[in-house]
Amino acid sequence: MPEDNNIADNSKALGSSLNSQMLREALLAASAFSQVSESAAIAANQIIMQQQCAQELREALLASAFSLAKNYQAIIEVTAPSIEAALASFSSQISSIEPILENLRKFLEKSAYLEPHMEGAILFLGNYGWYFDPEMIRFHDLVEGYLDSPKSLSVDQRKELDDLCVEHFESRSEEIEKFISKKFPHRAHIIQAAFRAHQRGEYILSIPVFMSQTDGICQDILSECLFMSKEKKPATASPIIEKANTSNPYVKALLSPLLEKLPINYSPNERGKDFNGLNRHLVLHGESLDYGSKINSNKSISLIYYIANFLTDDQILATTTDP
Repeated sequence: MPEDNNIADNSKALGSSLNSQMLREALLAASAFSQVSESAAIAANQIIMQQQCAQELREALLASAFSLAKNYQAIIEVTAPSIEAALASFSSQISSIEPILENLRKFLEKSAYLEPHMEGAILFLGNYGWYFDPEMIRFHDLVEGYLDSPKSLSVDQRKELDDLCVEHFESRSEEIEKFISKKFPHRAHIIQAAFRAHQRGEYILSIPVFMSQTDGICQDILSECLFMSKEKKPATASPIIEKANTSNPYVKALLSPLLEKLPINYSPNERGKDFNGLNRHLVLHGESLDYGSKINSNKSISLIYYIANFLTDDQILATTTDP
């Protein structure tokens, strides 16, 4: 029948169309699966390569670590003795520093004690013929025990003072000679000759030269002679007061030997009959015949260095005159 035939034909056509659609979809699905598979394969290869790189990196790091460990061990073996020796030396140095620190502590304690007595301490030295040197590391020992006692030193105490000061200025003799010669080059040939005489033990020659050059240096700087007097004061007092800040207790203390009469420049009336100290007038005018001692030569060195040092220090004296 015709209708049945049409139905059959339509069914065939529909079936054929469905088959074609399913085939296309199947092909598309297969294509997609192929792409996914390819991507998965690529990803898998990348993962494998990354794992290989990671493995190689681990191996390289392990090799480097092992090499470093070997080198470190070798360094330790080589340097260990030196390190141990250095530590032992450092420990020894620490032990050696401890007495220094203790001495510093004592020095500070003594400095606190002497600070208000500075001027008295410096004049104390001057009254026994010695002049202050900032490098006197035993300065406190020299004066501490005597400041509270107004009486004169005993024979033993005076010998102790002289011995300590001689030791100090003998140890600095060469340095002091160079300092004065550099500060006063026009006097260097005379200064050096005086120091040569001192070193040879020819104190009869060295002492008068040190004294005369001390006076000359004062004349260079202050236009006054150290050993002259004006109104019962050293002639140096007036220019010192004019040029130095003597309102500063420290400056006044340092310069006090130039402001007060001391045995080195005593007049006959001030010396008295029993005077036996070092005195410029007695030496240079030929009245003293027994002045030529090592102690007196070192006293003369202490004086000329005191003058050359403090009178050329701009922080002490406001105006200095270069010769």
